[in-house]
Amino acid sequence: MRNRIAAMFMAAMTGMAAMLTPEGMVINEGNAPYVALGSDLTEDEREEVLGLLELEPEQLTEDTVTELTAEDERHYAGEDADRELLSDGCVISCSVRPLERGSGITVDTRNIGGAASEMYINALATCGMEDAGVMIVSPVENAGVAGVSGAMKAYSKMNGHAIEPDVVQMATGELMLQMAIAAYAEDTERPAEFDGLLKRVVLNNRISDPAEIRSAALDIASQLDLRLTDEDTERSVDIMGRILEMNPDIKILMLQSEPVYMLARERGLDLTAYGIDLADDGTFFGKLRALFEKNEESDQSVL
Repeated sequence: MRNRIAAMFMAAMTGMAAMLTPEGMVINEGNAPYVALGSDLTEDEREEVLGLLELEPEQLTEDTVTELTAEDERHYAGEDADRELLSDGCVISCSVRPLERGSGITVDTRNIGGAASEMYINALATCGMEDAGVMIVSPVENAGVAGVSGAMKAYSKMNGHAIEPDVVQMATGELMLQMAIAAYAEDTERPAEFDGLLKRVVLNNRISDPAEIRSAALDIASQLDLRLTDEDTERSVDIMGRILEMNPDIKILMLQSEPVYMLARERGLDLTAYGIDLADDGTFFGKLRALFEKNEESDQSVL
């Protein structure tokens, strides 16, 4: 009898473990992604979007789907946003799947012309997203500003934590800053590297003085051969100062943004003046992942 009870207990615990990620998120049966669908999709566009997201209609349930509206896009973009980047109606849609702890953030896009995957990774890491596979799609060419709020609405649905509007708005501003720099750089990778590296320098050295953040921004931009307008520079200073005030765990944030730092490492930039050796990043990120894997094993042993 005791053996039968023990077997039933272990079966129940196995079932619970299958429903939990290392962070404790409850995942829907079948591990279907959590989705934010544009509220202004036509029936044909909705069908196309589901195809782009690699989903079948039967995978959508009330528990896994939320709505993304044009009002969301305008709200999180802020009053000073370039209106040409915003849509009259919202057709951008996003899906989010949990990944194993230590995997970081991955982003795949379809029909998004203004923002690159690495730009989204930077912004979503700022929002606090961890270890998630994200798809951001549109049935028509779109600048992609609503991608941050859409991904975070789906992520919030997944982890059960409410969105922090001020943080999502700031991160959307971070995305649009990268897009603005990319527009005249005619390159999407370097603006993303600029954002990620400046964030790392500021957080690694706890730089709160605007003049020092400005100096670091100009130095990194120069090394990346990027031209910053005065407005770009001041927006960078403001955003980085606000991120520092959030006091995020820099190790977690960096691991989420690893693809961005790997790009920068290949360019051979010199950040040793800020206590950062990019040449050592391969070893550094390997150690970070090992640390997360060790913590995950510890969590599971408790179960």
